[in-house]
Amino acid sequence: MPHGRGLCRGILYQKTSPARVLSGSCNSAQLLSFLLMVVIIWYLTLGSFRVYASYRRTTYPEIFWNMLKAVATGMAILFVAMYIFKIANVSRILLGIFFLLNIGLLAASKGIVYRVLNKYRKKGFNFRNVVIIGSWERAKDVINAIGFQLGAGFRVLGCLEIDPAQVGNSVKNGIRVIETVDSMKKILSEQVVDEIIFAMPLKKIRSADQHIAVAEEMGVSVRIIPDWQIHYLMYQPGKATINFEDFLGIPSRPLGPLLLPTQPFCSKVRLTLS
Repeated sequence: MPHGRGLCRGILYQKTSPARVLSGSCNSAQLLSFLLMVVIIWYLTLGSFRVYASYRRTTYPEIFWNMLKAVATGMAILFVAMYIFKIANVSRILLGIFFLLNIGLLAASKGIVYRVLNKYRKKGFNFRNVVIIGSWERAKDVINAIGFQLGAGFRVLGCLEIDPAQVGNSVKNGIRVIETVDSMKKILSEQVVDEIIFAMPLKKIRSADQHIAVAEEMGVSVRIIPDWQIHYLMYQPGKATINFEDFLGIPSRPLGPLLLPTQPFCSKVRLTLS
């Protein structure tokens, strides 16, 4: 009888042990298949919802919301995959814990990284140099947005105007008109510029398409603030992708350069080192 009681206790332990409760009645092959599906699905969903995109132009609530949507979508796809491949014995407790750990750990890690980056960018580290085309209301809106969100890590080098008489004029917050638009190529060659923002109608700029093409060839991102005038030129960027996005609360249309392996931009590296 003692042996019988010991056997019963062993069976009871096997059925109620934490590992058994969490894994259900899955065998090793099913668990490996489950883990492989998790890796593939999470890789696709986190990428699709831009969970690991740059924090520079977004807020933490937006990051958290994208992360929540990605995890929820991943769980839904995981359930469908488990049904298709007939993996029915994974514990619901395990899935619930997995979901909560995903949310908690991702939220914590994203929050820490976001705060650290904001702190260092406000001190002047890890910033992007911006040149604004124009010096009127739209340009002032951009300057205000950049000044209000220092944690985004943008620094305005100055504004360019189409009228030489405007050079030297103050725009806002200490930002001045430093040159004319025709000098853009010279400025991009002599200074480290990461982004150009067109804050005036393109139809007012002579050869605006050529200026955009020059920036594109030199690896500088171009952003256009509405009104939406790119159709005026019917310009089709050769190496750029076009999409709509929010820039520090201002609607904009970015033209992001796609760098080729044969374009190392040694001049920009040389300027940075000097």
